[in-house]
Formats: sequence, structure tokens, C-alpha cells
Amino acid sequence: MSAPWFDDRCMVRDLPAECISDCTHAGRCDDDVEYWRTKLDFHAPDELARKYIVSTGAWDSEEVAEMDADKVDSIILWLATGQLKEGDDPFYLDS
Repeated sequence: MSAPWFDDRCMVRDLPAECISDCTHAGRCDDDVEYWRTKLDFHAPDELARKYIVSTGAWDSEEVAEMDADKVDSIILWLATGQLKEGDDPFYLDS
């Protein structure tokens, strides 16, 4: 599967400002993240995305292994929008 939202260095390409805002508000953002994941047809490179999620420390490798691809993509979209909202640093899956 290709990952058009990522460049050849696994950096997230420009996301719409409305997506970033909708996915980073206070409270639960699950519905908004799901809406934007579907609308953008957002898919992350699966193996790198799973490694990245484990590296955050919020999920262990067993939890991540049990996630379906849509859940992985949603988490990556949520993490990326959070980082992009906080500053000017790009979001990379592979450092």
C-alpha cells in the first residue's frame, strides 16, 4: 500500500489546517480523527507506524500488534496533528 501522506523520508505531508484543529481540541478527539482519517484516505506505512507508536511509550508492542490498520492510522494522524499544532517541527515516522 502506498502512503501518499508521507514523503520519501516518512515525513507527514501538509495536512489541512482544519484537520489539525479538529483533531487536537480538548477532550476526546476520536470521532474527529476518524472523520479526517476517512476523508483524507490517510494511511501510514504500517511497519514504521507501529514501531513509532510503540516508541511513544503509551502502548506496548503487544497492544500495537493487536491493532487493525485503521486504528494504527488514526493514532498516527492524531499524533501528527498534535505535533504540528504545537510547533513548526515536521512529523517524521523514521528519525
